[in-house]
Amino acid sequence: MKTQQQLIDGIVEQLQKTEFYEDKHIQWVEAAFDDSWYGDLEPHIRVEDNGYRLQLYERGTQIMDKPIGPEREADVMYWILDSCIQTGAYMELLRRHGVDPRQTSLQMTKEIQAEWAEIIRRAFASIGGVYEEFYRSGRRGDLEEM
Repeated sequence: MKTQQQLIDGIVEQLQKTEFYEDKHIQWVEAAFDDSWYGDLEPHIRVEDNGYRLQLYERGTQIMDKPIGPEREADVMYWILDSCIQTGAYMELLRRHGVDPRQTSLQMTKEIQAEWAEIIRRAFASIGGVYEEFYRSGRRGDLEEM
């Protein structure tokens, strides 16, 4: 079973393969393991003695608490990786379209949604392997089923 730091390092290693990776993205990965703050609908992982626990919070209330065995560490890593890639892809869209989120918002037109989906698809294609397979199969939805 991997330690928290081994999971963080493994996820960052995969993120580094994407076209939009920046060193500041390490904070996104570390936040998933931080017990002092729970972002709305942002994946949170607890490393326990006998496996992992996937958690989601909304407005400070826990809405998901799912144990995952140590043999499923690829699922744990994918869950955080997918969240980080979606966020990174959105940040890339903001940059491409010259949108400062403190001033205005990006209008999610069909074209923008398609561009976002393409950035995400390319990111997983550049990572490849089991994580690309998980992405194509919709594994995140499976992991978040209650």
